[in-house]
Amino acid sequence: MAIDINFSHIFKALKKSVLNFGDYKIPKKSASLAYYTTFALAPIFYFILTAGSLIWTDEILNGQIFTKLQEFVGLEIADTLQGILSRTTLEGKSGLATVVSFVTLLVAATGVFVEMQDSINEIWEVEIKESSGVLSFLKDRLMSFSIIVGLGFLLLVSMLINSAIDVLHDSIQQNISQLSMLITGIINYTVLIALISTLFFLIFTVLPDVKFSLKTSITGALLTTILFLIGRYFIGLYLANSELNSVFGAGGTVVILLTWVYYTSMILYFGAAYTKNLALISKETVRSEKFANFIEKKTKVISDKAMNKDIEKES
Repeated sequence: MAIDINFSHIFKALKKSVLNFGDYKIPKKSASLAYYTTFALAPIFYFILTAGSLIWTDEILNGQIFTKLQEFVGLEIADTLQGILSRTTLEGKSGLATVVSFVTLLVAATGVFVEMQDSINEIWEVEIKESSGVLSFLKDRLMSFSIIVGLGFLLLVSMLINSAIDVLHDSIQQNISQLSMLITGIINYTVLIALISTLFFLIFTVLPDVKFSLKTSITGALLTTILFLIGRYFIGLYLANSELNSVFGAGGTVVILLTWVYYTSMILYFGAAYTKNLALISKETVRSEKFANFIEKKTKVISDKAMNKDIEKES
C-alpha cells in the first residue's frame, strides 16, 4: 500500500522539526561532527584522488576537484580545502608504512560517517544491540566506506559531465555565445543540485539503522538540499565579511572550516529530523535493522494510591 505524502504532512513535519530542534541536540551533534571532519577531510580526499587518478592526471584532477568544491561550498572554503588537497599523498613511503598509513586513513575517513550515523540514530531513537559487537563495528565501517565510494563516484561523474559541457560550450560558443552560457549555466546548476540531493539521499537511506520508504528519504533529501543551498549562500556571506582570519591568525583557516562544517551539519541533522517526522506523520511502517532496537522511553508512572498519600502528607 503506497504511503500518501501530501503537502499537509510536509508542513507538519517541518513545523515539528523546528519546534523540536533543541530536543534533538542538533547544535551539540553538529559541533561533534565538525571536530571529526577536521581529521577526516584529508583521508576522504586521498580516496577520491586515488579513484580519480585512473582517469585524469594529478594536475587536471586537482583543478577539476577545486572547481567542483567551489561550486559546492563556495570560494572561501574551497581555498582552505585546496590546501588540504595539495598535501594529501602517500608517495615516498615504504611498503609497511604505506599499509599502516592506508589503514589509518581508512579509519579516519570512515570515522566521520560513523559519528554521523550515531547522531542520526539518536534522532531516530534507535540503538545497536549490545550483542552485535564486532559485526556491528565492521558493518558501520563498511557502510561509511560505501558513502565515501558513492561520494567519489558522484564527483567523478559530475566532473565527466562538466568536461562534456565544456566541449559542448566550445563547439557552439562561436555562433550563439549568450545562449550557450545560459545553457551551460543551467546544466551546471542542475548537476550540482542532483549531486547534493543524491549525497543527502545516501546519508538518510544508508546510515540510519532503520528501514522506511524511499519516497520519504527522497523528500527529506530534496528539502535538505534546498536548505543547504540557501544556507551555503548566507554562511559564505558571513565568512567573507567576518574577521576570523585576522582574529585567529595562522589557525584562521581551520576556524573557518570548522564554522562552515558546524552550520552545514545543523542543516544535515535538521534534514534527518524532518525525514523522521515525515515518516511518522505519514504513518508509514518504520522498522529497525536486525541488529538494532528502538529506544524505549522510560516514564515514571505514579499510581492513584501513591498520589493520594502524597496529597495527605502535604495537607
